[in-house]
Amino acid sequence: MYLDDETDALLNLLKSKKELEGISFIKACPYARKQTKISKKIAAISPGELDLESISVDNENFFGKYAIDIDLFVPYEFGSPIAFDDMEKIVRAIMSEKICGIKLSSIVKASSAECYKMKATFTFSLAYTKESNV
Repeated sequence: MYLDDETDALLNLLKSKKELEGISFIKACPYARKQTKISKKIAAISPGELDLESISVDNENFFGKYAIDIDLFVPYEFGSPIAFDDMEKIVRAIMSEKICGIKLSSIVKASSAECYKMKATFTFSLAYTKESNV
């Protein structure tokens, strides 16, 4: 899967934060859908978009952005305000100078999983340089 290293780094960062210990962080599996009742707070991390542009014809120099999505699931019994509070903690834990954008969805009810769901998309800057062999 593309952006594996970036997704793993973010997953490890979030798992290490003491203030987020009440949330289980997992790596999302694309193309797998399993409807189940959520019994604890879960945040699923998955790669989002990747946008690179070449800045040189002679070399493979690219600059751009990549995004990582986090879907937060909070059981109904915790209440919707907890979803907002937990997402704020996640945002604060990820804040860095590489972030160039954060987009948060509104909270929605996921009836089949009996939980509230909120999505965050974190956009990071990226520079990739590889000298061409031509």
